[in-house]
Amino acid sequence: MEEIWGIHAIPTPNALAGSQFLYEHPESRAEDFMWARQNKEVNGIICMMGGDDSYRVLPYIDLNVIKDNPKVFMGYSDITSWMAVFAKAGIRAYYGPNLLTPIAQPVALDAAGMFKHAAGIIVGQLSEEEENMLVKFLKYEVRREDIPVLSIVDFVHRTPMAVMPMGAMAELDCSCVTFKIMESGVVE
Repeated sequence: MEEIWGIHAIPTPNALAGSQFLYEHPESRAEDFMWARQNKEVNGIICMMGGDDSYRVLPYIDLNVIKDNPKVFMGYSDITSWMAVFAKAGIRAYYGPNLLTPIAQPVALDAAGMFKHAAGIIVGQLSEEEENMLVKFLKYEVRREDIPVLSIVDFVHRTPMAVMPMGAMAELDCSCVTFKIMESGVVE
């Protein structure tokens, strides 16, 4: 990032503590996150990866720190569960590429209540098996067969990946097969 884009990367205090330590101490991961939010030298946060346990950090995140220190936060996959925390704090986060890219966890989204009031879903290109899994998930787990799904979109675990402001008003038009962001990505 520094060589290609001239961005000065600042590692968090526990970033190099090792994956085992970070797994065993989700509170340390939250401390790093809060440290980065409050650090005046940090202008934005791009997550390294999602992982399958990012939800473990959520109990340790202080909504006021997010609200009082607005700055760019971007990630996807399991990090998507953090988007609900940002929405609750009234701050936009960006669903976009992590520096590393593991598998997404739609169950975490459901647990965060993201499907309860969803007006539509956008997904990348799905295999037939993935499409069948999504249909079953919406029917039996979420009980929302009424949700329109726009697929084959360049985001989620895809390269290139579209960057989208989470929480911004958007329009999903199934008749024209279009998706349009209706609001600015910056909250004033």
